[in-house]
Amino acid sequence: MTVLACTQENEQTDLENELDYVNYNFQGETFQVFFEEGANGELEAVQSETLNLLDAIIEKNENLIYHDIDETNIMLFQNDEGLNKYLASIGKPLENLADNTNKSSNFPFDCFNLEIYDNAQYQRPILWSTNNQGNIEAPCGINRLCKFATFVSDEARLKNLAITANWTKRLSPIPADPSNCFPSQPTPPNDKISSVRVRSCFARFYEHADYRGRSITRDARPNRTRWYGDLGKVRYRGKWTNRISSIKLSN
Repeated sequence: MTVLACTQENEQTDLENELDYVNYNFQGETFQVFFEEGANGELEAVQSETLNLLDAIIEKNENLIYHDIDETNIMLFQNDEGLNKYLASIGKPLENLADNTNKSSNFPFDCFNLEIYDNAQYQRPILWSTNNQGNIEAPCGINRLCKFATFVSDEARLKNLAITANWTKRLSPIPADPSNCFPSQPTPPNDKISSVRVRSCFARFYEHADYRGRSITRDARPNRTRWYGDLGKVRYRGKWTNRISSIKLSN
């Protein structure tokens, strides 16, 4: 099969819903898969021998990483080492950030860097950051009185979207009806994310809590904005709408 050249990553365009194929590159071999829109509006891969070979690779690799080069070319990596080596080879290495889940002051990201939504096309925002008041550009729309009932760092909150206590909200001072504080937000938002925006950082979205399982990426470094307007229509094998259980942000 044709080997996919590792070209420089391009700016994201509005072709997300127009292209009908993807070239998946795994260990130097390319698998071209065609897609069509199913009855539920989500994209479904067209059955073929190539698809069967690709699915066998995905099934075998429980920690597979999907990293898009552009709208039609996706790199597949077995582990972090492969992804990090590739990013370093194109001059975009990830910084080795320490685990700061218990030190919120050391986590350099806020809701300007990551927006997550319960519905497709950026409907029903899921508020996650407590470090947003200093960034006047942060598109949070959070009430200044809104607080999370249990204190954990923002990094820890994103590391496990399934811990209800980390996502329970209240007003400060506590009112008679705390449900008035962003009432439409799912608590917790585990397996509830359908669209995202990423700005000026590298975001990785995992299917399991604590950065485990298969993952998809969005590289918005430096000073870029990238997105998934509808995770049900991205051309990754397997459904990613209502699947994300942890999120890791890096520089």
